[in-house]
Amino acid sequence: MMAPGTTMERITGRLSDQPLLFQYTIKLVLLVAFLELILYRLVSRLGMHLSKLAVDHQWIIPTFTALTEVGQWLLNVVAILLFLGLTVGMANRLASRGFTGLTRFAVPCIALLLLLTIGFLFVPPTMLGSAIYNSVALLAIILLMS
Repeated sequence: MMAPGTTMERITGRLSDQPLLFQYTIKLVLLVAFLELILYRLVSRLGMHLSKLAVDHQWIIPTFTALTEVGQWLLNVVAILLFLGLTVGMANRLASRGFTGLTRFAVPCIALLLLLTIGFLFVPPTMLGSAIYNSVALLAIILLMS
């Protein structure tokens, strides 16, 4: 039973309860991911369908090429921001909760995911490597949600 003068700190999933660096990282990830979706994926696919107009208008090809290159650059920015967000979130979880409960499983799983990401930058994954990576990513998402 709790003493009447003590308060219990409740852990919520609100972004405002997180550290400032994590808040801005998540907001930037959402903004840059949206811009990457528009500029890289949507514009590049739209550019494929405008080949007939590109014959008449010479400005279409360089414009869509430039927008697609900006989108590819934004894809790298999203990856870096997600890497930063996972690292800050993992450090915050360790600092606030310690190495107890689900944190015992979530932190090593996220660390393994980050190490696999770095490893696959240098060595392209095989089918087994991709299956392991996807399984670890799914497990990390489930652990972070619970």
